[in-house]
Amino acid sequence: MRLPLKAVAFLLLIICSQHAVAQTRQEVFAALQQIVNRAVGEKIDGNSLFSKEPDKITKQLFTETAVAVYTKNMEKKSTEWIHRYSNISWNDIFDHDVFTEYKNSDLQIVKVRFKKSFKSEFFPSDEAADDDPSSSDYFEFYIRTKDKAEFEKNMNLLYSFKPKKQESAFNAQIRKFTKDQTISWLQTKLNENLYAGQYGSNIKISINSCQLTVTYRGLVRSYEEILPTAILAINKYGKFEYSTNAASIRTTTPDSFDDGKKTFGKYSGAVAISDRNEEIMENIACALKHLSGFCNGTNNSSTATAVPGNGSTTLNQSGINNSSTGVTTNKPPVSVSGESGAQKNNNSSITTARWYVHFSRGKDLGMQAWNSSLDFPSAAIDSRWKSDYYITDITYGGADRKWFVTFSKNTNYTDQIWRLADSREKIMTAIKDIWRKDTSHKITTLSYINNQWIAVTSKGSNYKSQVFFHADEFPETKIEAYWKQNYDITDMAYSPTEGWIVVMSLGGNYTQRYRKFALEDGWNHSRILEDEKSKFYISSVAKTKTHWYVLLQTDSKLTSSAYNYGEAINVSEINPKWDAGYNIDKVFYIPGKND
Repeated sequence: MRLPLKAVAFLLLIICSQHAVAQTRQEVFAALQQIVNRAVGEKIDGNSLFSKEPDKITKQLFTETAVAVYTKNMEKKSTEWIHRYSNISWNDIFDHDVFTEYKNSDLQIVKVRFKKSFKSEFFPSDEAADDDPSSSDYFEFYIRTKDKAEFEKNMNLLYSFKPKKQESAFNAQIRKFTKDQTISWLQTKLNENLYAGQYGSNIKISINSCQLTVTYRGLVRSYEEILPTAILAINKYGKFEYSTNAASIRTTTPDSFDDGKKTFGKYSGAVAISDRNEEIMENIACALKHLSGFCNGTNNSSTATAVPGNGSTTLNQSGINNSSTGVTTNKPPVSVSGESGAQKNNNSSITTARWYVHFSRGKDLGMQAWNSSLDFPSAAIDSRWKSDYYITDITYGGADRKWFVTFSKNTNYTDQIWRLADSREKIMTAIKDIWRKDTSHKITTLSYINNQWIAVTSKGSNYKSQVFFHADEFPETKIEAYWKQNYDITDMAYSPTEGWIVVMSLGGNYTQRYRKFALEDGWNHSRILEDEKSKFYISSVAKTKTHWYVLLQTDSKLTSSAYNYGEAINVSEINPKWDAGYNIDKVFYIPGKND
């Protein structure tokens, strides 16, 4: 018998609604309630010492106001008992573990931990409440083993509803500390909050701008941990976290079971920050990153030299289609970022060439360096790679016709390749060759400058997917089509003799617009300043035979931005702006009307 179309549609609606992804906090709790309901009736290890029968789950409650587990022994006259937890601060949820129930492999025990304690009760169901409630910072309940994947999805959503914490206001003060002030402050805070595991004792800490050395006595042996100041973060467990295997630990009392050799990892060993206060952890992390900026005197140099990493670096240079090649395989540790201010010229229409340096806060690019040179700086790039910096911007121009390359440490990149080519066809072939070998490489810079094409690809970017296409005229229709698919323009370049290449990527999460300024009208700086008020900043600029094409975008990561604008890059302002917490985001050379 065939069902009417309306009946089929109704059944599909029911099926889809049962598997719909929860979106709101209330929907997540409702979904979790459904999951814990399915575990009702399952047998669990009994709590009674005098009964040979197991307990059975008779009811479970999972709401914003309370979590409760009802259990009853399977003997006839047993009492139903309730574990109930209330006054829970869901914004303080910390983590959770899932493990198989001792005697029932079809059932999982879930333990959820919080940063703050709440009311805990244990009482028989024929009573209204526990006469003598206690407090706890965790609770346990049950789910079926086959529901584990669904449960994890909803728990991840529950974590996502935690309010995003604003950066500690005290971090701004830390970034103003001198090296000695930073070391003194860290010494005090680490003495108060550092521990070395359950059995760690006799902890001693020494600090310099490049590393912490922590010695302590364990249960049997004594240990030394060396922790670089250039950390990635202090994670929620208080561990020091790095991008590479930078942390080391060794025993200082070797024996037949441990030869005392160093072992390296991305996390500190037993050493951690004991206080779960997020602000203290954040302040200590900020101070360590700031201190790393003084390692090898980097905060006293306008080019900001990096702290070398511990991994090995492999560098290759070869010619492919008349293009040069550089490759690094070392991921950078994170360091402190810098800051900048702005200079604004309010001329509404300018026909001479100008530089824009866009500074931003919020993207957390870590320590930065820049290089300026007449020739393409392949040697400088190799040198920076060895110090764990990655290219985040390349441009060329000015009255003296120089390259200007910006490097950053905290990029999440794990590998980087650059190509130079003298034709559009060759640069596209070079990019395809890279993708043929490793699709995880994504284009992070593409330009046509100094009569040649340059592309930089990076492994570890946030881009989930990427396309590039060429056209003789600006491809507005194709761009609009990809915008509708949530792709963003992540670079665009134009050659007067060969036309356009546009790169579009999925995962940037920008809001974009573009403007055209006719050459005959001059560069419209006032229009740029108007866009700046709306948080739209220059992302890419290309000059054709008749127009400047300007891509502008907003970036949710940015907390503040500013331009340095003029006939030359004022390099003397870069260091003060780094010190104020900004990064160099992008540098643009805007060719004049007749250039």
